[in-house]
Amino acid sequence: MLNEWSSQLIISNIYSKLLNKKSISYTFIEVPSDMQWYHLARGNTHVQVEVWQGSMEHGFNKLLEQNMIIDAGNHDAITREGWWYPSYVKSFCPGLPDWQALRRCSTIFSVDNFSEKGTFIRGPWGNDASRIRALKLNFNILKVYHSDELWRILKRFYAQKRPIIFFNWTPNWVTKYYDGEFVTFPEYSPECKINPKWGINPYHTHDCDNPTQAWLKKAAWVGLPKINECAFRVLQQLNFNNTMIEELTEWSDNKKLTYKQAAQQWIDKYETTWKKWLLTACPQA
Repeated sequence: MLNEWSSQLIISNIYSKLLNKKSISYTFIEVPSDMQWYHLARGNTHVQVEVWQGSMEHGFNKLLEQNMIIDAGNHDAITREGWWYPSYVKSFCPGLPDWQALRRCSTIFSVDNFSEKGTFIRGPWGNDASRIRALKLNFNILKVYHSDELWRILKRFYAQKRPIIFFNWTPNWVTKYYDGEFVTFPEYSPECKINPKWGINPYHTHDCDNPTQAWLKKAAWVGLPKINECAFRVLQQLNFNNTMIEELTEWSDNKKLTYKQAAQQWIDKYETTWKKWLLTACPQA
C-alpha cells in the first residue's frame, strides 16, 4: 500500500524494486492511513512497510490479536510522533515545552488570528481530537492530507516567525533545517489509550503523550507467506535506521526527487545492504 508520507512512499518503492530483482510481480494501491487496517485485514493490500507506534499501535495490535496480520519485524529506527513547534514560539508561550503552557496561550496559534481557539495542524494520522478533549485544550484541528502540505505550511509560518503547532515526527529531514521541539504531555502508558480511569482525566482516554522512544514496524496480511514466501521474507529483512530515513525524506521533500527517483538513488547507494537482505531472505529464489 501507498500512504501519505514520504518515507512510506519511498520505502514502498524500494521494496518493489527488491521484489523485481526476485522476479516477483506487485501492484501499488493507494490507501488512506485511516483505512489501512480495513484493507490489510481483508487482503485487499498485503504489505505495510511502516507502522508507527505513536499513531498506529492500537490498530496494529488489534488485528495482530485477531490473527489477521503478521508482525513482520522492526526497523532499527527509533521514532517519536507528537505536537511540535519551532523554538521561537517559546517567546510567545512561556512554559513550553510543558503542555500546560498551551492552556494559557492557545489563541496565539489561531491560523486566522481571530478565533478564540488555537489551531493544531495535523496530517491523516493519530487521535489528537481525543487528546484535546481529555486534556481540555482550547484547540481546533486543521487536517491536511499529505505530509507535503505540512511542510509547505511550516515553511510559510517559519519564514514569518508566526506561532505554529503541528504534528511532527522523527526520523525525518525537518529538524535538520528547522529548530524546534515536541510538546511534553503526561508520560505515555499503553493504558492511557484504552483505559479512561488511567491518568489525570478519569473519564477519557488519550490523556498522555505518545511514546518518546517508539518502534517502527512492518506488517503483512496473514495470507502473504502462502501467496509468496519470498516476498514475505524480503519484507522481514527490510530494515531502515534513523539516518537512512532522514536521508530518504530529504531527497524527496527538500531536493525534490520523485519517490521513485529517491528509491532508485537508495538502491544505487546501498547495493551491499539490499543484496545481503535478498541473499538472507530467498537464497534459492
